[in-house]
Amino acid sequence: MEIESISKELYKNLGGTLPKDRDIFFDTDCLALLESKWELSKKVVISSYINFHFVKDENKILKPLHNAHKRGDSGSDWKKAYQAVKHDRANNLEKANLKHLIRAMAALFILNLYYKDEVYTFDNNQKNIPSNMGSDIFDIKIHKYSGYDGKNNYLKKADFQECVYLTKRTDDSQNLWIEATENQI
Repeated sequence: MEIESISKELYKNLGGTLPKDRDIFFDTDCLALLESKWELSKKVVISSYINFHFVKDENKILKPLHNAHKRGDSGSDWKKAYQAVKHDRANNLEKANLKHLIRAMAALFILNLYYKDEVYTFDNNQKNIPSNMGSDIFDIKIHKYSGYDGKNNYLKKADFQECVYLTKRTDDSQNLWIEATENQI
C-alpha cells in the first residue's frame, strides 16, 4: 500500500496528469512515468543486513523495480505476489514469502529516497554520503563523480544507470570551474 501511495505522490510531483474518466493506477500510470524519468527498473539495491545469509546473487543484488510499471506476467515478482494475495488471499498465501517481502521493501526503499529528494554535500573524497541512507538492511549504489567532458557533460561510468544517487559539483561550482578554465584559455 505504501508503494502505491508514494508512487502516486511522486507522479503528482513530476506533473503527471490525473485521468478524468478513471482512477490513476500506481503501476501503469505512476511507476511508468517514474520509469521514463529515472529508469527505476535499472536501479540496484544491495541486501546488506548482517543476518541475511543469502547464497545466490539474485537475493543479494536486487533490481526491485524491474518491470514494476507493467501488469500481468511481465510485472515484477513481488508486485504479482502482492496483487495475488490482495485479491485472493486464501489461494495465494504462499506467495506472501520472504523473497517477495524483501524485494517489495527494496522497491519502497528506492521510492522513499526519491520522495525525500535529499541533497548531500561532500568533501573531495566523497566519503560522507552513506550508501545505506540510514537503512539497516539495504545499501544503494552511488555513482562517484569523475568529472565532465569538454562539453560540460557529466561523465558516466558503466554502472551509472544502476545508481540511485550520483555525486557531482553543484551548478554554481561547475559554473565557476567553467569560468576559471575559459579565463585561462
